[in-house]
Amino acid sequence: MSLEEKNAETIKAQKLHLQKQAMQINKVNDIEHASADDLYELLSNKNRDYVFKLKKQLADQGKQTEEQVAILIDKLLPEIVVAQKKGVTAVNYYGKSPSEKAYELLHPVEKPKETSFTMLVLDNILLYLTCFLGMFGLIQMFSNPKNNSQNMGIITIMSVGIIFGILMAYYNRMLAMDKKDRPAVWKLIAYGIVMLVGVYVWIAIVSVVPIFRPINIVLPAVVNVGMGVIAFVLRMYLKKKYNIIDPLRAKQLSKYNK
Repeated sequence: MSLEEKNAETIKAQKLHLQKQAMQINKVNDIEHASADDLYELLSNKNRDYVFKLKKQLADQGKQTEEQVAILIDKLLPEIVVAQKKGVTAVNYYGKSPSEKAYELLHPVEKPKETSFTMLVLDNILLYLTCFLGMFGLIQMFSNPKNNSQNMGIITIMSVGIIFGILMAYYNRMLAMDKKDRPAVWKLIAYGIVMLVGVYVWIAIVSVVPIFRPINIVLPAVVNVGMGVIAFVLRMYLKKKYNIIDPLRAKQLSKYNK
């Protein structure tokens, strides 16, 4: 075979390959714009059986009318046909039996909305105030009153709770980042150490600097515990009202709902 003939054969093979690609693209476009009846006619016997059983389950589980069932099924037909052309049956594509798929369609899981950073900060502040106020209040209840120190003053407790709340909101958001965007592990550890050192330095400043002493009073144990309870109740109320979800928890839920 001459060089020209080889080139001609190569060009012919390339044209056939491009034609096949074009046909596949056209088929996909046809599927997207085809009617439900036309798509149903394209189903294999296995997929028709799956769709038939799925219709029955939708009607039985959800007491759906024929029109309601048809709306749900029509939305699935394009993706079932596309998967079928790739050699994948509906049961393998969805990974669910008709009964399980019907339940999923009838009980869709809403993806959690992303919580604003402001609400995350507020949620964390209330969490740490609950912990610190409750902890110091309980310590006071079961310790000698003469041993109370300025470190347990209300300014110390409140300021540390607020600082921890703000810093941990930033820290949790970094931990929830995708691996490619997240800082290196050693940086995360370094950030954590810097945060702790910074908080201890602040506690020392509040305890030593004279200007804070008159206002950094030690409240009665019952008052600290009571304020801790208020912080807890307020946090639960805001969490429920605004559906506040921690970034790490939101990431887990998004993976589960995919």
